[in-house]
Amino acid sequence: MLSSLTNGGAVKKSDVIEYFGGAAKTAAALGVTRSAVSQWNDTVPEGSAYKIEVLTGGQLKANSIHSTPVSSAQ
Repeated sequence: MLSSLTNGGAVKKSDVIEYFGGAAKTAAALGVTRSAVSQWNDTVPEGSAYKIEVLTGGQLKANSIHSTPVSSAQ
């Protein structure tokens, strides 16, 4: 089971690769090289995490701390 769906934390590299069906398919979906994906630590970098959240229709979520929009002062 994809742990990012249940842990409320940052997107895990292993979950993303599992979701897309491999590192090469993950790289293709994100428009990056396979090497870029392999250089990720255990969690996906913030910028890529947002893109993954959009591409997966929210099935994999960016870190909940960073995914809350900040309202601008008016």
